[in-house]
Order: sequence, then C-alpha cells, then structure tokens
Amino acid sequence: MTKKEFKELTDYHQYRGGARENGLNALFFGYREIEIDGVKYRGFSHCVYARAVNATKKVLEETLFNFLTGKIEDTDYYIQLVAIQDDKQRFRVPVSGNGLRSLIKYY
Repeated sequence: MTKKEFKELTDYHQYRGGARENGLNALFFGYREIEIDGVKYRGFSHCVYARAVNATKKVLEETLFNFLTGKIEDTDYYIQLVAIQDDKQRFRVPVSGNGLRSLIKYY
C-alpha cells in the first residue's frame, strides 16, 4: 500500500474539548461493510487518536501508516491505537471525543 492509497482510505476528525480540556484529533482507517451469518457489520478497523496539542493530522497519518506497514509495533505514549481483532468488532466514528475513550485498545 502506498501512502497515497492509505490517505485515500482514511477519515480524519477533530473533536473540540470543553473549557477544561484540549480537543482530540483522530484518524480512522479501513472502513468496510461485511455480513457474517446473516448479521451486517460495518465500520472501521483501525484508529489512532491523541490530544490536539500533541498530534497533528500529519503525525497521526505517519504513525498509523508505519504501524500498518510493520515499521513500528506500538504508538508513542501520547497516541492511542485501536485495532479490531475480527470483523465483528468494527466500530463507527463516535460523535464526540468521549466516544473515543470507550474504544478498546488492541495490538
């Protein structure tokens, strides 16, 4: 996968923080709709997110691309990685930054 192909398959979101907290930047990758045993699953397979003060869109793109292509095994301490283990765990984009915190961290 080239970086251009990767960027075309990503979905970038910014979540504004409240008065006491910073916003979050999030990058989602791998949207797919699939049917397993008559049940439809749709959503993304990977996400990286971090507080806006620490990670720009470019940093998130570089981190997720490097993870997906095997150049790194884990993200920096301030970037959270979410990855599904099977298609039944696909997730949709949360409407708020609080929804990101409920995503489970997998490696």
